[in-house]
Amino acid sequence: MMSSSNVMIDAGKKSSSQRTRLHKDMFIFPCRLRLILRIFVIIQIAFAIMCLYKTTTFSFYENDKSIINTSGHNEKVRNVRQFTPTGIGTTGTPLPLDRTTGTPLPLCPEVPPGLIGKVKIDFANYEMVQVEKTYPSLQNGGRYKPTKCTSRHRVAIIIPYRNRKGHLIQLMNNLHKILQRQQLDYGIYVVEVAALSEFNRALSLNIGFTEASREYDYQCFIFHDVDLIPENDQNMYSCPKGPRHMSVAVDKLKYKLPYSTIFGGVVAMTKEDFQNVNGFSNKFFGWGGEDDDMFKRLNNTHLNITRYKSKIARYRMLSHKKDSSVNNERFYLLRHTNDTWRTDGLNSLTYRHFKTERHRLFTYILADIDPSHPAYYTDRLKIVQESLQKMREDFNKTRAMESKGDNSTRLNSTSSEHLTKDKKHNKKQRI
Repeated sequence: MMSSSNVMIDAGKKSSSQRTRLHKDMFIFPCRLRLILRIFVIIQIAFAIMCLYKTTTFSFYENDKSIINTSGHNEKVRNVRQFTPTGIGTTGTPLPLDRTTGTPLPLCPEVPPGLIGKVKIDFANYEMVQVEKTYPSLQNGGRYKPTKCTSRHRVAIIIPYRNRKGHLIQLMNNLHKILQRQQLDYGIYVVEVAALSEFNRALSLNIGFTEASREYDYQCFIFHDVDLIPENDQNMYSCPKGPRHMSVAVDKLKYKLPYSTIFGGVVAMTKEDFQNVNGFSNKFFGWGGEDDDMFKRLNNTHLNITRYKSKIARYRMLSHKKDSSVNNERFYLLRHTNDTWRTDGLNSLTYRHFKTERHRLFTYILADIDPSHPAYYTDRLKIVQESLQKMREDFNKTRAMESKGDNSTRLNSTSSEHLTKDKKHNKKQRI
């Protein structure tokens, strides 16, 4: 039999082992808890970093799919903003209400009463903030509508833009005064395509038309170069019955129309006419050609250009360096406009929408494209082949002309020889 002392020793050992186990368990539990907490904190930090990356990288796309293909042009309207309380007119368009009586405002006069004709252009260099303070009646996004009557025209002014901030400020400072005196319901959209590709004026205008159409029920669109300022407020920025060429007389061109088929600078078109011609071509990268292409589109759809008289449709062109990025493909593209205008334009427009910023004076839209996309790609090999073919034809024509010239000189020489012989023969006979 075991002594009592041995039993007590065994009991002490058991109790000490239980204590050590208990101490170990008590130590392991907080370690595990700390490990779990650390893992949880690491997961939270990783999740926060992912969210931050997502918001900074994809915040520009919160209102759009990353790629906008405008062949589905009539998709759901987005970014719709109500500017004032509205009623519904007989045509289904919203009519502004009188704030005091709550009744729809009457239509504005057909001829705005506040027009002054020739205006004095302000060429001073201002900061954007200074110009914004002079137009307290503007709503964000460069939006305006008359407060005492219902405008007869809902107009979007689309301005293609790249690296012309000074010009843009001067245009905004002078243009808003004229548009407000003309009692228009208007919005100004400044469109920039990211600088990874060459400047494409026509493509920017197509994007501006698309984005503005999604925001508001505009009736017509005025496509406006940033360096042209109107000199007369009777040059109406209203909706025309047919396509209107507005910049008829420009000071840098001695206030004369360069050629009768010109349709560039500042032009106005109704929404229906612009859609009928499938917008501008998307392939004119660099300077020149897109306005002549548009004239061909108008001609193919039997739309006639209208113009105001040169004493009214006058513009001052702001000085700038001549654009060196000339479009060397423009002649090839213009030769094929009649074959491509139905498939090259609004229905092939594909772009990535980066952001829309609403400033007091205008709405700024930044987009990007893939220049290698089929909508913008031009087959350079065909251009080279066509130019070589033209060179061959010109060479053959010159050779044919030279051969004709040689034959005529030979005939002339033989005839002169015969004449001299005849003269000698006649002289001999006289002698």
